Amino acid sequence: LFIFSFLIILILVYTISSFSKKDKVYLMNDSILKINIDHKILERSSNNPLESIKLTGIPDAKNLELKELLANITKAKTHPRIKGIYLKISSIDAGFSQLEEIRNRLLDFRNSGKFIYAFSETFTQEAYYLSSVSNKVFMSPEGLIELKGISAQVLFYKDLLDKLGVETQIVRSGKYKAAVEPFMSNSMSLENREQIDRMISSIFDKMKDDISDSRDITTRVIDSAANNLLLNSSNKAKELNFIDEIYYEDQALDEVLKRTSNRFVSYKEFSKVESHVNTFSRNRIAVIYANG
Repeated sequence: LFIFSFLIILILVYTISSFSKKDKVYLMNDSILKINIDHKILERSSNNPLESIKLTGIPDAKNLELKELLANITKAKTHPRIKGIYLKISSIDAGFSQLEEIRNRLLDFRNSGKFIYAFSETFTQEAYYLSSVSNKVFMSPEGLIELKGISAQVLFYKDLLDKLGVETQIVRSGKYKAAVEPFMSNSMSLENREQIDRMISSIFDKMKDDISDSRDITTRVIDSAANNLLLNSSNKAKELNFIDEIYYEDQALDEVLKRTSNRFVSYKEFSKVESHVNTFSRNRIAVIYANG
């Protein structure tokens, strides 16, 4: 009975997924792609058909595949019936390299002559970095922007290992090989502090430069806003040109619809829309995703 039930569930999931893949979405002219990034960004999502089945009844947070997101933004750029993108991001779980790649793809979309409008009740630092590429940025009256710079922490285990009587045997070459420091020291070495500081400073400098270019704000103003937490109100964010208007979401949607008299299309629907561009080429590169 257990095996039979399991097979029935497997067949049901496969059938539903097969039908969903075959469903085609036909766009109306001047449609707006609505992207709500509230998922974790993965380099590659799972193809396991049973992943969506939760015996506990508690659904896990949905994941978004980076490759698919980038492909859909490019498809929207070339699709004649997509006029713009409505971007809604409050917080985003992604690495900086992923954020930069998504942002560059959005910038390419905007440079094609189409528009991007962004809205959020409250922007985290990563969400604002991504949204700053937009033609216009909207935030709710009670919102704020968590622009505060980047920090790094290292946890040390030397005292713990001593108490447990564990002796570590380490071989390393050079003082900057600091991955093993937590097992052999109780504090950060000057060399490790130097390289971590340079790494996080370079990342934040890149974020500031990109925001400065898109929003026409000097990096000096961005530094001041981050160091003094000046963007803790929507009025101050607008005064310093970090946002364009203070709107609730219904007002933001109305503003977007002024650009077109038609409808929004969800990201899920648009994923099923066929591309209008022939991407076939003999010069292809295989990308292998390896985890672990």
